[in-house]
Amino acid sequence: PTSFMEKVVAVGHLFKEYYSTLKVRAFRKHLAIYLFSFTAKDVYNTVFVFFCVYCLNVSSSLSGTLLSMSIVGLPVTLLAGVAIIKYGPSRLYVFAYTLMLLCLGGLFMVYQFPTDNKVTILLVLAALYQVGRCVLEFTPWNVFPFIPDVDRIMTRGDRAGIYAAVMTFFRKSTGAVASWIAGILLAEIGYNSKLMHTAATTPADVQFGIAMIFFVGPVILMLGALFLAFSFKLNRQTHGVLKDEITRLEEGGDKAKVTPQTRLVVEELTGHPYETLWPQTPRI
Repeated sequence: PTSFMEKVVAVGHLFKEYYSTLKVRAFRKHLAIYLFSFTAKDVYNTVFVFFCVYCLNVSSSLSGTLLSMSIVGLPVTLLAGVAIIKYGPSRLYVFAYTLMLLCLGGLFMVYQFPTDNKVTILLVLAALYQVGRCVLEFTPWNVFPFIPDVDRIMTRGDRAGIYAAVMTFFRKSTGAVASWIAGILLAEIGYNSKLMHTAATTPADVQFGIAMIFFVGPVILMLGALFLAFSFKLNRQTHGVLKDEITRLEEGGDKAKVTPQTRLVVEELTGHPYETLWPQTPRI
């Protein structure tokens, strides 16, 4: 049987492997964009019903209908598949965040300036938000297959599994934390589910607090992801340059004969000087 110390060593080795993935610049940015994006979505989904019922004064059933507008994602996914090939992931990220931020701004304006056609506006904003959300969810996992090749030129290893594990581990962790923090913030602003059942029974300062949690949290996270997306260089073209260089080196090519363009692309993606890449013996 495996001893306790062997288990501790195995866990320690696993986390050492997890940490090693963060040495890859492209993956650091990819992971940060992924976590910021999905945590923003978690906060939105957690607080949305509270915002609708207590701030917008609409029924919980309508808020459920607005969330169900995610059905628009089916055709959007097909279009996103074409767009990521033509325009690259960076532009898709910018499109998704810009659209979602505009929709969040629109929802906040509906809260600040109620109108008679509020339901129609909410339906339109919810549908557009779901278009952006679908693109946001589609893009990271379609960029992910490029990541192991960046690691390969650094280590000469095949570690696709460890990168998928890191993404899944952090995603599950941030998802739980986002919901937990949202619950704490709702309690801090004075929300009490036993006393507050509708907008009429909810004090104005609590309504404003709910609106701030709903709006500020996702906006800050999306702006952070948007900032990173502008400098995210891993796409179909740069991956092609990387793959060609890996093939050349695998066939015994001389590292000293790397072209300036290839050197620039590889160093940008890895975050390391070219001379330190493709070691004589694989680093696992």
